[in-house]
Amino acid sequence: MAKAKLLPKIKFPNKPEEEMLIGAYVEPLVYGRYIKDHNVQVTIDQAYDDLKDCNFNTLLQTESALNREDNQVTLDMFEHLHKRGLNFLFRDKEVVGLKNIVTTKSEEEMIEYFEKAYKPLAEKYSSFAGIHYIDEAGYKDWKRAREIKRAFKKVFPDKMFFMNLLQVYAPTWAFPNGPIYMPDADWWLPNDPDYIKYYDTYMAEAEPEMFSYDYYPMRYEFPYMLEQYFLQLHLSYKYSAQANIPLVCFVQNGTWDTATRVPNDDELRWQVNTALAYNTKGICYYTYWVPTPRNKRMCIHEYGHKTPNYYLVQQINKELKFQDEYILNAAFNGYIQVGKMPNNEVPVQDDRLETFGNLKEISGGNLFIGCFDYHKDGKIYNMYIVVNNSICEKAKETLTFSKSMAFTKIHRDKKEVIGGNKIDIDLTPGDAYIIIEGFTDSEKIHIQ
Repeated sequence: MAKAKLLPKIKFPNKPEEEMLIGAYVEPLVYGRYIKDHNVQVTIDQAYDDLKDCNFNTLLQTESALNREDNQVTLDMFEHLHKRGLNFLFRDKEVVGLKNIVTTKSEEEMIEYFEKAYKPLAEKYSSFAGIHYIDEAGYKDWKRAREIKRAFKKVFPDKMFFMNLLQVYAPTWAFPNGPIYMPDADWWLPNDPDYIKYYDTYMAEAEPEMFSYDYYPMRYEFPYMLEQYFLQLHLSYKYSAQANIPLVCFVQNGTWDTATRVPNDDELRWQVNTALAYNTKGICYYTYWVPTPRNKRMCIHEYGHKTPNYYLVQQINKELKFQDEYILNAAFNGYIQVGKMPNNEVPVQDDRLETFGNLKEISGGNLFIGCFDYHKDGKIYNMYIVVNNSICEKAKETLTFSKSMAFTKIHRDKKEVIGGNKIDIDLTPGDAYIIIEGFTDSEKIHIQ
C-alpha cells in the first residue's frame, strides 16, 4: 500500500484553531411560512442557542435561501450564527433555483454577482463560510459546478464551495440527473446505473475541494441494513485520498419514509464511528430538524422542542470535539476486520490489513479497526480506531501487542495513559476506542 496520506483540513475563517466540521443539516428552526404554518413553540433565539448548545459548528441550509420572497429570514440566519460563532453554508436562488435549475450567468457575470451580493455579507458576518451548492447533484451538473466554483473562488478563495454526492444505492435515473424526478424536462438524461462513472466524472469535471456523501443504511425492521455501506466508505475514502481532499459524511439521524427506520442510539454511534475509522474528517447529520411529522427522531421536534435524540447528538458532538485533534491528524493505512459484519457485507479487500503496528492478537468479537499514522510534533505514532462492529452485541475483548509500552486510550470524552502489552476493551454496540501506541501526552501512566 502507498504511503498513507494525511488529508488537508477544512479551514474555518472565523476559527483560529483546527476543528472538525460538525454539521447540522437544514435550519435550526423555521423560515418564513413554517413559523405560521406550524405550531412552533420556541423563540428564534432559543432555537439558535439550542443549535450551538448541541455542539455543532456549521449549519448547512437547504430550504430557505438568498434572493427569494423570504430573503430577510436568511439574512437573520447570518446574524444569529454570527453572534454565536457558527459557520453558515447557505443556498442562493440566483445560483441554484427551484428544482436545481442552475444559473445561466457567465463566469464573468458570476464574479460580478459574487462581488456585489456577497462581499457585504462577508464583511458583516463572520458566519459566512461559503456556498452549499446542489445536494446530490447529477453528473450533468459537474461542468457548471466547476465554472461557478471557479468564479466563487476568485472572489472568496478562503470560503467553501460545498457539494454533497449521491450514494451507490441511488436510483439509476439520479446519477445523471440528480435527486429531482423530472423525466419530461428538456435537460433530462437517460438512466445510468454506473455509480463509478458518477464519481469518476465528479472528480474529473467538478474539481471539488472536498468529498461529501450520504449513505442511510437503516431500513425496515431492526437489525436489517443495506449491504453496500462499507463499499460506500471505501469509495469515498479512495476518491478523497486520490485527490488529497477532506472527506465528509452525512449520517442517518432519523426517518423520512416507510422504508427507512429510526436509528437507535447504538446505530447512530456505529455510523459515526465506522465513518471515522475509514478516515472521515467531518460529520453531518440528516437531519437536525424538518417541520413535518413524517420526519422522526430528529434533534428538534416538529414544534421546535428538543427531543431525546438532541441530547445523544449533543453528547456525540462533544466527544467529536474532544477527539478531533487525533482524528484530523491521522493518516489512514487501512482496516483490520474480525468477526461478523452487521449487514453481512464483505468489505472491500483493497484497504484490508492483516497486521498493523505492534498489534499481535485480537481475542475475538466483531470489530472494525481503522489503522492510522498519528502525526504529532514531528513524530508519527501507530493509532487505532477500534469500533464494536455490531449493532446488537457488546464487545468485551483484549488486544495484545508484541511488546510492552505506553498507550493513550481515548473513550468518548475521557482519556487515560496506560502501560503494558494488553488493552482490554469493553464497548456497547457501535461504540469505539482510540488507541495510540507509544504516545503519552506527558500524563501519568497507569499500568493495566
